[in-house]
Amino acid sequence: MKKKTVVFGSTGVLGKEVISLRNFLTPSHSEIDISNFEQVKNYFETEKPNAVIHLAALVGARECEENKELAYKTNVLGTKNISKNCQEIGAKLIYMSTDTIFDGEKGNYSEEDVPNPINYYSLTKLAGEYFVEMVSSNLIIRASFIPSGGFQYDKVFTDQYTCRMPANELAKDIILATEKELEGIIHIGGERDSLYNIVKKINPNIEKLTRKETGLNLPKDLSLNTTKWRRIKNGS
Repeated sequence: MKKKTVVFGSTGVLGKEVISLRNFLTPSHSEIDISNFEQVKNYFETEKPNAVIHLAALVGARECEENKELAYKTNVLGTKNISKNCQEIGAKLIYMSTDTIFDGEKGNYSEEDVPNPINYYSLTKLAGEYFVEMVSSNLIIRASFIPSGGFQYDKVFTDQYTCRMPANELAKDIILATEKELEGIIHIGGERDSLYNIVKKINPNIEKLTRKETGLNLPKDLSLNTTKWRRIKNGS
């Protein structure tokens, strides 16, 4: 029987890259509101997917601080609804989490490090992880990315370190991790550098910004230890 995979969040930056690589079911927000349990349930009962790649989220520290209700409905309640329905029909759930579930005090975070979110966005994404872990077959991918065609802001942090990678490269790794049928938690990312240096490679005219200037509580070092993923990817 041919496998059927649903991608939630297919209209986002990462979602567009993922669905360009394979044939997926791609319900839009206008078709299904993931915060509405009955809509999610009806969709799952109709389509009966074997797997779900869950990329839908309200992202960004400022966006979530200013829209806490929407952030909760999308990132927490939506993930809860998807998780429960995956469990009900026996579908595998692949969840896109974030490096910002860590507090950024030490960097080089491994899959075994204890999360400590310091803003609302990070908290909602970690809460989502807990619901995903209740699904019998699940994969949590922690990563961060920049749009492949260029950064969406005029300024970028010189004092935040990360392993962000282009969205098109991350999409390929998500597909590979899915095809390898991995379970549990995996960290995916590029080389550690300041966000400014990473973005400058694709946008030479980007201007400098510090975390303090934003007035937000933002982590300093979100670099991930990707040793586990690199071994899997290289087949060792």
